[in-house]
Amino acid sequence: YKFYIHCFSENDKSGLLWFKKRLLSKYIRSMHLKDLIDGMDYLIQARINPESLSALNKIKIFHGLEDKIVPFQEAIKIKSKLPQAQLISLEKSGHAPFLNPDFKKRFYYG
Repeated sequence: YKFYIHCFSENDKSGLLWFKKRLLSKYIRSMHLKDLIDGMDYLIQARINPESLSALNKIKIFHGLEDKIVPFQEAIKIKSKLPQAQLISLEKSGHAPFLNPDFKKRFYYG
């Protein structure tokens, strides 16, 4: 429960509310502690290989400025290795800015 709550900035009340109404109870029922620990163990060892993305022309990196899980500085490091990428910093957002109802309105081009 705490992990999921920490995915949201204290300023992203609408994103947290959306998540609580639609996903939180399902996630808590279906996710087991071992699954979360295994996932974290994987992420600790996983690396983004910017060279494998260098051939792509359009890359957008969205990152919440109030991310408690992955600091914004990490997005800056990735961007520095991908000059063609656009880094979009999201104020009042945490680790899951894409779950805020306004995200789709602002960034969905489909």
